[in-house]
Amino acid sequence: MNKKAFTLLEVMLIAVIITSFLITLPIKSNQKCDKKIDNFYRMFSADLNYSIAYSLTHFVPVQLVMTSRNYYYLSNELNVVFNRNVDGNLTTKLFQVTIEHGFVRAQVNFSLSCEGKTYNFIINNRSGVVRRV
Repeated sequence: MNKKAFTLLEVMLIAVIITSFLITLPIKSNQKCDKKIDNFYRMFSADLNYSIAYSLTHFVPVQLVMTSRNYYYLSNELNVVFNRNVDGNLTTKLFQVTIEHGFVRAQVNFSLSCEGKTYNFIINNRSGVVRRV
C-alpha cells in the first residue's frame, strides 16, 4: 500500500503544537511589559525616597521631574543631581513631584504605557509612597 497523505492524528498533533506556541506569544509580551513596569516602579520609588531624604537632611525643596523618556531630580539650586532614562517601550506624560521638608507637597497621579497597555500610579502626598492602582 502506498501512503502519501498524513493521518488525522498527525494533523491534529501539528495543530496542537502550533496553537500552543501561538497562545504563549501574547503572554510573553505582557510579561515583558510587567517586568519593565516593575523595574521602573522599584527604581522610581527608590529615587523618590532618596529625594525625600535629601530634602529632609539638607533643608531644601526638591523637584522630581518626569518627561516622556526620562526623569531627573533638581536640587534647590536647580542643579540636576541625577538623571534616569526610562525604558524605550515605556511612555508617560510630563509630571512633577515637589518635596519640601521631607514631605511630598501634593498627591500626584501618573500613568505609564507599554505596548498599548496603561499602568496607573499614585504618589501619596506627605509620605511619598508610590502605589500601583
